[in-house]
Amino acid sequence: MPHGFSVFGIDVSHHQGSIDWDKVAGTSQNEYPISFVMIKATEGGDFMDENYDSNIVNARRVGLTCGSYLFFNPKTDPVVQTEFFTKAVALYPGDIPPVIDVEQHGESRELLQKRLLECLRLIENHYGVRPVIYTSYKFRRHYLDNPAFDDYLFWIAHHYVEKLADDAEWTFWQFTDRGRVNGISGYTDLNTFAGTQAEFRSILVK
Repeated sequence: MPHGFSVFGIDVSHHQGSIDWDKVAGTSQNEYPISFVMIKATEGGDFMDENYDSNIVNARRVGLTCGSYLFFNPKTDPVVQTEFFTKAVALYPGDIPPVIDVEQHGESRELLQKRLLECLRLIENHYGVRPVIYTSYKFRRHYLDNPAFDDYLFWIAHHYVEKLADDAEWTFWQFTDRGRVNGISGYTDLNTFAGTQAEFRSILVK
């Protein structure tokens, strides 16, 4: 576990199977309490995560701060992806802003950036809040090193290191994909936030 942080969370999808959210919420009494969860909602323009509805309902029920993410397909029209996501996901005050998960580079760096920027713009216009970008440290450096992305918050995946590089510019850090959490069978990703509880609350949907 990384040291010096106080806000921890998980991210889940159908790969985690059926989750006992009451047990997950019970970790709030642990040394590293789980207080937020990022939940996969959609992928591209036609795939809905089969567990999204039950995950979001039950995570909210037990009092976890929730975020929803779109797994971005650089080969799919951004309008199609955005419309599919916004029909599936409702944001509420106190939620984490919507997240776009970017892991595939597609046909070219330029086309990826163009389509991603369009998707970001459309989601911001719909919800009235700027999305968060999820990607790996290397992907950020190789494919998203563009000033157009500088005003976005980044959720960076970089596993098995004691700390992120000074140039990582991160708000959330996914530091392992081998976490163990009560209520989830098997492994899950673990994340932390780069700030205090008060700073975390300041970025949530108003």
